Amino acid sequence: MNRVGAEFGLAIFSRFPIVNKGRVKFDRPTKNQVIFVDVRMPNKDTLRVYNMHLESMAIEEKEVGEAVESKIALETKGRSIARRLKGGFVARSHQVRKLLEHIEASPYPVLLCGDLNDLPSSYTYQTLRSQLENAFEEGGNGFGFTYNGKLPIRIDNQFYSPELELLSFEVLDQIKFSDHFPLQATYVLEQD
Repeated sequence: MNRVGAEFGLAIFSRFPIVNKGRVKFDRPTKNQVIFVDVRMPNKDTLRVYNMHLESMAIEEKEVGEAVESKIALETKGRSIARRLKGGFVARSHQVRKLLEHIEASPYPVLLCGDLNDLPSSYTYQTLRSQLENAFEEGGNGFGFTYNGKLPIRIDNQFYSPELELLSFEVLDQIKFSDHFPLQATYVLEQD
């Protein structure tokens, strides 16, 4: 539950049987989380699917605009923004290490989806990319912006194990129900 009393969370839905579920535990208290399910595929193979929402930047677009418009605001708001950016970078670095430990211990190929809250040039992204493929890099086109706001950035991602073959990937930027555009991809789990 957030500060105004709204409930939020993560979910994973599957047309195939879910045979196990859990969450990745972080070292520090946070509202952010990563959940996973093990899905039994029709060919009897199992796939581990993760849904993540890592630490937010906690910065409103309006704040950045106000800081840029006024020199006084730039000094005061700029420091506040920089402090929150640093806090987010540090928190995500801890979260991604715990997540990667969990992924490395998985007995199954993995599909990791969700809000990374970080850019492709970040430590968080590069740490995941060192172990997994990224669907946008392998099958996307254009810039792949996933944030539905004034800042053109890509912070939502799908990463996957080499045992999966990506057939298609798309950012559904015509769907504007949220401040994030949905991602759609099709994969084949390659059989031994």
